[in-house]
Amino acid sequence: MEKLCRGDSQTKKLAGQILTKLPQPEEGALILGLVGDLGAGKTTFVQGVGEALSIKEPILSPTFVILKTFPLTSAGIKKTGFKNLIHLDCYRLDNPSELVKIGWPEIVSNKDNLIIIEWPEKVADLLTPDYYRIVFKAIDRQTRKISIPWLPEK
Repeated sequence: MEKLCRGDSQTKKLAGQILTKLPQPEEGALILGLVGDLGAGKTTFVQGVGEALSIKEPILSPTFVILKTFPLTSAGIKKTGFKNLIHLDCYRLDNPSELVKIGWPEIVSNKDNLIIIEWPEKVADLLTPDYYRIVFKAIDRQTRKISIPWLPEK
């Protein structure tokens, strides 16, 4: 599926819609990998997921802290079945082993976690091939093309 989103509000709305289409993993966390250049709308998408999950804390790109955990309230858990939103930004990582040092094995093995990774290509060696990729492309200052290959067209 491909969508053109004009403005942040459309990107955030799409993020909320995608939440309803996520499968529940039988084991381990569910991973969404957001691929795209700087300014392509990845963090805005995560903000939309946060809004849909009733997260009140501001969601900013965790470029410098790498990982941010958002415990979900009962409303967020009811929507998805997950108990935590884990937001990672791997842009600054030089080596995937850096992710292991901050607890990746425990995070990814917990089926209560919905993990969203910006720049997943930087840690591709740690990801299973079945993670859910979403590709972002800036068309102009306001328009983003968001490709979700695992989601069929309606």
